[in-house]
Order: sequence, then C-alpha cells, then structure tokens
Amino acid sequence: AHEKNFMPTLIDGFIEGLEAMGMRQVMDCDEVLYVERFVEFLIDLVNQLPTRRYFRPLLTDKHVVVRCRASAVAGKPEARLFNQLLDMLSFYEWFEIDETKGESLSFHQVTQRHYETWEHFQRVCFKHHKETLNHVAVGNVANLDTREALEDLFAPLELEILQDVCAKVCFVNVEEDVTLKALKENVEQHKQEKPDQPKKKKRKVEPNADELRFRKLLTEILIDRLIRRDYQLEEVQKMPLYPTEEVLWDPNLVPEGEGAGIEGALALPKLNLQFLTVLDYLLRNFTLYRLESAYEIRQDLEDVIPRMHARLDTDVAEGQEP
Repeated sequence: AHEKNFMPTLIDGFIEGLEAMGMRQVMDCDEVLYVERFVEFLIDLVNQLPTRRYFRPLLTDKHVVVRCRASAVAGKPEARLFNQLLDMLSFYEWFEIDETKGESLSFHQVTQRHYETWEHFQRVCFKHHKETLNHVAVGNVANLDTREALEDLFAPLELEILQDVCAKVCFVNVEEDVTLKALKENVEQHKQEKPDQPKKKKRKVEPNADELRFRKLLTEILIDRLIRRDYQLEEVQKMPLYPTEEVLWDPNLVPEGEGAGIEGALALPKLNLQFLTVLDYLLRNFTLYRLESAYEIRQDLEDVIPRMHARLDTDVAEGQEP
C-alpha cells in the first residue's frame, strides 16, 4: 500500500508545503532549491516514455501545474526559475504523443482529442446544468475554447455549480484534497458567520479572500482542461533564431561562467538516452543550440561594452534628446 501511494502522497506533501511557504514573506535558499528540484524531478518523470505512461495520468489528476501557478510561491520574486520550470512541465504534460503506442500525434488526432473533452463537458452541462449552461451545451466549440471566452463563461456561475462541473469534468474531489477542502470549509464558515441583513437592505456581499481563491483555482483547473492549445510544431516554427534581450541576460536560461559550480536546477532541456519522439529530440537540440548561440553573443557583448565605455545617462528624461 505504501508503494502504491508513494507518488500521490509525495505530490500532496509538496503542494501542502507550497501553501506553507507561500504564507511567509521571504523563502530561504533551501526552500527555493527544494521546489525547483521537485519540479525538475517531475519533468524528468514525464519526459521519458517508460515513466510517462504511468505518471502523466497522476500529474493530470492532481493538477500540479495549475496548483503551483496558483500558489503564493509563484508570485514571489525568487520564484522566477520555479515558474520557468513549470512552463517546461506544462509543455511535456501536454506533449503530443500517444503514451500507449509511443507514437507522435498528428494535428488531426490532437484536435480530435480536444473535441472529445469538449463533448464530455457539453454533455455534463446539458444533463446536470441545463438551465444555467444550456448555451454551452449547444454552442460552437471554436467560439468557447479560448481563455477569454472560458473566463467569461465561468465568472458568473455560482460556486456550487462551478464545483460540481469541475468534479464531473476534471474529476476533482474537494473532500479528498487537503487544500481545497480547507478553502471550502473557510468559505462555508464565512457564510455562516454573516449577520442576517434586513430584507429592505439587500446589498451585494463581497466574497472573502478564501472564496475568491477557491473560485479562481476551480476556474483555472477547468480552463487548463478545456482550453485550445496551439499545435507544438507550429509554435516551434514561430520561434526566433536570434535571442532577445530577456533571454540573453537570464541566468536560468543562459548560465554565467563555464557551468562549473552550478548546484541548482536550470530551465534547460536534457539530452537523455531516450526521447519521446523525433520532434522531442530535435526540439531539445534546437533549444540548446539557440541558447549556446545566445551565450556566445552575450560573451561578445560583455567583452565589447566595457571597452566602448558605454554608460546610461540617467539625467536625460525618457523621450527627450540629450
């Protein structure tokens, strides 16, 4: 039983730890290193086919990426690398591959999977919430599967309806989740503590922080499941060959020095002995090649700028000639 529940218990403990770390003003170095290393560990499990077959369903069921991005830790300044690793984890979670056969999915197959998810969602809306979500059940998917449309769709819903839809579509059991259960209990307790208002003075009661966070978390879980994602091959074709200024001076993408003494994680792909598909292999090499070129460009800039005696004139206002 312990071996069967090892990974679910480990992930639950990590999410609970994130909640505790988010309540502090500043995270120490060990805590930052722990959350970065843990996300890197999840990436290593999901980007190799033998472990991906068994681990990805658990990763999707626990909604790890959504829960991490919604945590207070993700908003801290020292969590920049943590957020970049989450982007890598999300990329490999939704990588276009058939885990059973180990074959790459075509654009048609990816689109078919997306519409199967929406078909299930529309059936839930028609069967259980026809009065509220009937327009979704008979609506055009192409007009509803963007982030803006989904946010407008879920914003006016009552919290009970949102929770029921999330349970039936994303299989989220609030009672078995420690964080969600605590938020739900706080929301119910807050509603019970409200004093009874006179009937003549009906005012719109502003939701408390726990209710807002509970609603946002359920909404993000639904959006993550229903949103239309761009085909990954098209995203690769849109990537620029030359690095931007943000990439050049980001130590998480382009490490400083010769690489010696780097103890923490890096938001870089790894060249393992096994890859998911040929596209995965080519994409990892292409990304590393781009970052290697960025490192050489940055070295040239670091060499030339001091010899040019370049300086920033802070006395000149923006938009004015010196």
